[in-house]
Amino acid sequence: MTRSEKGSVLIAVIVAIVIFSALGAGLASLVTSGVRSSVDHGLSIQAFYAAESGFEWARKKLLNSEDCEDWKICCDEALEVTRELKKGYFKVDSSSEVPEGCQINVLGWVGSESIENAIVSRSLTGVVPVEFIEGGTGEIPEEKNVFSEGEDSWNCQGAGQPDCEDGKIVFDAGGSVKLNRSGGNIDIVDEENYDESGDVYFFARITNWQLLQSFEIGSNHWGGECTNLQDCFHDEEYGVFLIHVGTDVPISTINRANVSLDVEFLPGAEGSVVFEWGCIGSYDQCSFSWDSHSPVGDWEEG
Repeated sequence: MTRSEKGSVLIAVIVAIVIFSALGAGLASLVTSGVRSSVDHGLSIQAFYAAESGFEWARKKLLNSEDCEDWKICCDEALEVTRELKKGYFKVDSSSEVPEGCQINVLGWVGSESIENAIVSRSLTGVVPVEFIEGGTGEIPEEKNVFSEGEDSWNCQGAGQPDCEDGKIVFDAGGSVKLNRSGGNIDIVDEENYDESGDVYFFARITNWQLLQSFEIGSNHWGGECTNLQDCFHDEEYGVFLIHVGTDVPISTINRANVSLDVEFLPGAEGSVVFEWGCIGSYDQCSFSWDSHSPVGDWEEG
């Protein structure tokens, strides 16, 4: 090999080294950038969860009668707090009463005890609705409870019939038990709490539901059945069940006298099952006042 050929080979080797070095550096930069982006995304999610925890803290504070005898005073004066979590921090930055309820502003962050030195921070603003605060967790207003009129609306009298107690229906164990309407003179649903357009649901909070095999409600023109209670949970923590009973059902049909609530107990069941309340209407109409998983109305990131 001549000297000039050796020089050409050396130049080619140097050029190849430079190219591969550049490619390696670029690849390392991409990997580092990808890792950093993944880490930042994870921290951002932690900061968001921290802010959500602030909402949850404020919600429970508003619902705790020992802490808040008057939620309006609490909303205006007693909610501002900073707390450390396992992964991050939250600060209820401000809160104030608005016509819709209690508006709360929350900051969530990670990486430092001080938000000024936080790696990532998120802010959320939302309203805890009046209906949720005053309705209480797991409850609905009396005017939405289809059992609120008791014996005036349901046949709770006589041997073998369920008992009506303070807006609740009590079924004693024993095979199949049917609760019929006592007449159509008193409506179980009023126009203000019912929308005839769209899907209609029956919500019910049931105590000792474990004794039941199934339950159903309706008439000849509308109705629904829950044959496996585990499949009908809307909120297992509070024992709230949900079944679809029809679409575009007129309120006059809902209020007819031939409506019945039937329950089927498991073989050998002993004790009583209590329908704490029942609501017939759209999803929003029946769930808005108590839904523990939706404590904030319209919230947005600041």
